[in-house]
Amino acid sequence: MKILDAGTVQLTNTDVLLWIRSKRAQHEAREAAAAAASSRRGRASAHGPANYMRALRNHESVLASTIYPYTTNPDAYESYEAGMQKLEDLIFERVVSHVAPPETVKTVKQKKAFLGTKCLSQSEFLMVHNLAPKTMEQLTAVLDRAEDRWTPEELETLLGCIWEVYRYNEQRPA
Repeated sequence: MKILDAGTVQLTNTDVLLWIRSKRAQHEAREAAAAAASSRRGRASAHGPANYMRALRNHESVLASTIYPYTTNPDAYESYEAGMQKLEDLIFERVVSHVAPPETVKTVKQKKAFLGTKCLSQSEFLMVHNLAPKTMEQLTAVLDRAEDRWTPEELETLLGCIWEVYRYNEQRPA
Protein backbone atom coordinates (compact mmCIF):
# COMPACT_ATOMS: atom_id res chain seq x y z
CA MET A 1 0.00 0.00 0.00
CA LYS A 2 1.37 3.42 -0.89
CA ILE A 3 0.27 6.25 1.35
CA LEU A 4 0.20 9.56 -0.45
CA ASP A 5 -1.38 11.65 2.28
CA ALA A 6 -1.64 10.79 5.96
CA GLY A 7 -5.28 11.87 6.06
CA THR A 8 -6.49 9.66 3.22
CA VAL A 9 -6.72 6.31 4.99
CA GLN A 10 -7.04 4.96 8.52
CA LEU A 11 -4.01 2.92 9.47
CA THR A 12 -3.89 0.28 12.14
CA ASN A 13 -0.83 -0.15 14.33
CA THR A 14 0.08 -3.27 12.35
CA ASP A 15 -0.08 -1.26 9.09
CA VAL A 16 2.26 1.35 10.56
CA LEU A 17 4.64 -1.32 11.86
CA LEU A 18 4.80 -3.01 8.44
CA TRP A 19 5.36 0.37 6.75
CA ILE A 20 8.20 1.23 9.16
CA ARG A 21 9.86 -2.14 8.59
CA SER A 22 9.64 -1.80 4.81
CA LYS A 23 11.04 1.76 4.92
CA ARG A 24 13.91 0.67 7.15
CA ALA A 25 14.72 -2.29 4.89
CA GLN A 26 14.52 -0.03 1.83
CA HIS A 27 16.90 2.47 3.39
CA GLU A 28 19.33 -0.23 4.54
CA ALA A 29 19.39 -1.74 1.03
CA ARG A 30 20.05 1.70 -0.46
CA GLU A 31 22.88 2.27 2.03
CA ALA A 32 24.40 -1.14 1.28
CA ALA A 33 24.33 -0.41 -2.46
CA ALA A 34 25.89 3.01 -1.88
CA ALA A 35 28.58 1.48 0.34
CA ALA A 36 29.41 -1.12 -2.30
CA ALA A 37 29.60 1.53 -5.01
CA SER A 38 31.76 3.85 -2.93
CA SER A 39 34.15 1.04 -1.93
CA ARG A 40 34.76 0.33 -5.62
CA ARG A 41 35.66 3.99 -6.07
CA GLY A 42 37.82 4.04 -2.95
CA ARG A 43 35.68 6.55 -1.05
CA ALA A 44 33.95 6.33 2.30
CA SER A 45 30.27 5.53 2.05
CA ALA A 46 27.71 8.21 2.76
CA HIS A 47 25.37 7.52 5.65
CA GLY A 48 21.67 8.27 5.55
CA PRO A 49 19.77 10.58 7.87
CA ALA A 50 20.56 9.34 11.38
CA ASN A 51 17.54 11.02 13.00
CA TYR A 52 15.18 9.41 10.50
CA MET A 53 16.62 5.94 11.09
CA ARG A 54 16.57 6.47 14.86
CA ALA A 55 12.91 7.50 14.68
CA LEU A 56 12.08 4.39 12.64
CA ARG A 57 13.89 2.15 15.15
CA ASN A 58 12.21 3.84 18.14
CA HIS A 59 8.73 3.61 16.66
CA GLU A 60 9.31 0.04 15.56
CA SER A 61 10.44 -1.00 19.04
CA VAL A 62 7.32 0.54 20.58
CA LEU A 63 4.92 -0.96 18.04
CA ALA A 64 6.60 -4.38 18.22
CA SER A 65 6.46 -4.54 22.02
CA THR A 66 4.30 -7.10 23.78
CA ILE A 67 1.89 -4.47 25.12
CA TYR A 68 0.06 -4.70 21.80
CA PRO A 69 -2.07 -7.81 21.18
CA TYR A 70 -0.90 -8.40 17.61
CA THR A 71 2.50 -9.56 18.89
CA THR A 72 0.92 -12.52 20.70
CA ASN A 73 -2.00 -13.15 18.29
CA PRO A 74 -0.64 -12.35 14.81
CA ASP A 75 -3.25 -14.45 12.99
CA ALA A 76 -6.04 -12.20 14.28
CA TYR A 77 -4.32 -9.20 12.70
CA GLU A 78 -3.69 -10.47 9.19
CA SER A 79 -6.64 -8.47 7.87
CA TYR A 80 -8.25 -5.48 9.54
CA GLU A 81 -11.45 -5.97 7.55
CA ALA A 82 -11.75 -9.67 8.42
CA GLY A 83 -11.19 -9.04 12.13
CA MET A 84 -13.61 -6.15 12.12
CA GLN A 85 -16.27 -8.21 10.31
CA LYS A 86 -15.86 -11.12 12.73
CA LEU A 87 -16.15 -8.78 15.72
CA GLU A 88 -19.14 -7.00 14.20
CA ASP A 89 -20.90 -10.33 13.57
CA LEU A 90 -20.27 -11.49 17.15
CA ILE A 91 -21.52 -8.18 18.57
CA PHE A 92 -24.67 -8.35 16.46
CA GLU A 93 -25.27 -11.99 17.38
CA ARG A 94 -24.63 -11.64 21.11
CA VAL A 95 -25.67 -8.07 21.91
CA VAL A 96 -27.73 -6.28 19.26
CA SER A 97 -30.05 -9.15 18.33
CA HIS A 98 -31.07 -9.62 21.99
CA VAL A 99 -31.94 -5.98 22.62
CA ALA A 100 -35.59 -5.08 22.85
CA PRO A 101 -36.15 -1.39 22.10
CA PRO A 102 -37.95 0.55 24.83
CA GLU A 103 -41.69 1.12 24.52
CA THR A 104 -41.09 4.74 23.47
CA VAL A 105 -39.50 3.47 20.24
CA LYS A 106 -42.37 2.90 17.83
CA THR A 107 -41.31 3.53 14.22
CA VAL A 108 -38.84 1.51 12.15
CA LYS A 109 -36.62 4.59 11.86
CA GLN A 110 -36.54 4.96 15.66
CA LYS A 111 -35.73 1.24 16.06
CA LYS A 112 -32.84 1.49 13.59
CA ALA A 113 -31.50 4.56 15.40
CA PHE A 114 -31.79 2.83 18.78
CA LEU A 115 -30.11 -0.39 17.62
CA GLY A 116 -27.41 1.65 15.86
CA THR A 117 -26.25 2.95 19.24
CA LYS A 118 -25.46 -0.65 20.20
CA CYS A 119 -23.00 -1.00 17.30
CA LEU A 120 -19.43 0.29 17.26
CA SER A 121 -18.43 3.30 15.16
CA GLN A 122 -15.58 3.11 12.65
CA SER A 123 -13.17 4.89 15.01
CA GLU A 124 -14.20 2.61 17.89
CA PHE A 125 -13.51 -0.45 15.73
CA LEU A 126 -10.05 0.94 14.89
CA MET A 127 -9.22 1.57 18.55
CA VAL A 128 -10.51 -1.87 19.56
CA HIS A 129 -8.46 -3.42 16.75
CA ASN A 130 -5.28 -1.58 17.80
CA LEU A 131 -5.60 -1.98 21.56
CA ALA A 132 -7.89 -5.01 22.08
CA PRO A 133 -8.90 -3.92 25.58
CA LYS A 134 -8.31 -6.52 28.30
CA THR A 135 -10.41 -5.01 31.07
CA MET A 136 -13.72 -3.24 31.48
CA GLU A 137 -11.87 -0.01 32.35
CA GLN A 138 -9.88 -0.13 29.11
CA LEU A 139 -13.01 -0.93 27.11
CA THR A 140 -15.03 1.97 28.51
CA ALA A 141 -12.10 4.31 27.80
CA VAL A 142 -12.12 3.23 24.15
CA LEU A 143 -15.89 3.43 23.62
CA ASP A 144 -17.76 6.72 23.38
CA ARG A 145 -20.47 7.08 26.07
CA ALA A 146 -20.19 3.37 26.92
CA GLU A 147 -22.32 3.53 30.08
CA ASP A 148 -25.12 5.32 28.19
CA ARG A 149 -25.14 2.95 25.22
CA TRP A 150 -24.71 -0.45 26.87
CA THR A 151 -25.70 -2.15 30.09
CA PRO A 152 -22.92 -3.66 32.26
CA GLU A 153 -23.88 -7.13 31.00
CA GLU A 154 -23.67 -5.98 27.37
CA LEU A 155 -20.26 -4.41 28.03
CA GLU A 156 -19.07 -7.69 29.53
CA THR A 157 -20.34 -9.49 26.42
CA LEU A 158 -18.52 -6.96 24.21
CA LEU A 159 -15.32 -7.59 26.14
CA GLY A 160 -15.79 -11.34 25.67
CA CYS A 161 -16.22 -10.83 21.91
CA ILE A 162 -12.99 -8.79 21.79
CA TRP A 163 -11.12 -11.53 23.67
CA GLU A 164 -12.51 -14.14 21.27
CA VAL A 165 -11.46 -12.23 18.15
CA TYR A 166 -8.20 -10.50 19.13
CA ARG A 167 -6.82 -12.25 22.23
CA TYR A 168 -7.76 -15.89 21.68
CA ASN A 169 -4.20 -17.14 22.42
CA GLU A 170 -4.11 -15.44 25.81
CA GLN A 171 -5.50 -16.48 29.18
CA ARG A 172 -8.32 -14.16 30.24
CA PRO A 173 -8.13 -13.11 33.90
CA ALA A 174 -11.03 -14.24 36.06
